[in-house]
Amino acid sequence: MHRLFLLCQTRKGCELFRLGPDLSLSVQDQGIHICNGPAFSADGRQMLHSDSLRGQTFSYDIRDGVAGQGTLWRSFSDDEGAPDGMTFDSEGALWVACWGSGCVRRLLPDGSCDQVIELPVSQPSSVAFGGPDLRTLFITTASEGLEGREPMAGALFAARVEIPGMLPAAFG
Repeated sequence: MHRLFLLCQTRKGCELFRLGPDLSLSVQDQGIHICNGPAFSADGRQMLHSDSLRGQTFSYDIRDGVAGQGTLWRSFSDDEGAPDGMTFDSEGALWVACWGSGCVRRLLPDGSCDQVIELPVSQPSSVAFGGPDLRTLFITTASEGLEGREPMAGALFAARVEIPGMLPAAFG
């Protein structure tokens, strides 16, 4: 399975690159400000990626390891926070750390939210499934700019969830 990643040179000049199995790089998208995610569907045919500065998540169809044109999948309101790190669960829902809102949201394939995990900190930064049954959602947080105001900022949290995650896909 091929993977995509982001190399960001300036806040206004980020580009999304594809790293091929032969380790070659090719530009897949441009004009990104702050890239977060990306997350790949179980079948590897869809990638979601967020531009956190814009508060938007984009969907890319993946064919033969190459991303098609990105389309807007969901916009986040200011009170929802900025979409940051994310991962899919085994039912195809997307778990998104929402920077600035103090929560993680589970989004269904249509973009609607069906679950929220509230945190005692305002800056969740990423999520990943773990544990023997992949039902533990690990949540990283940041302390940037919060020194002294949020004692638990920067901590790692774990939440038990009903729907398990997926094992990571292999590269190449």
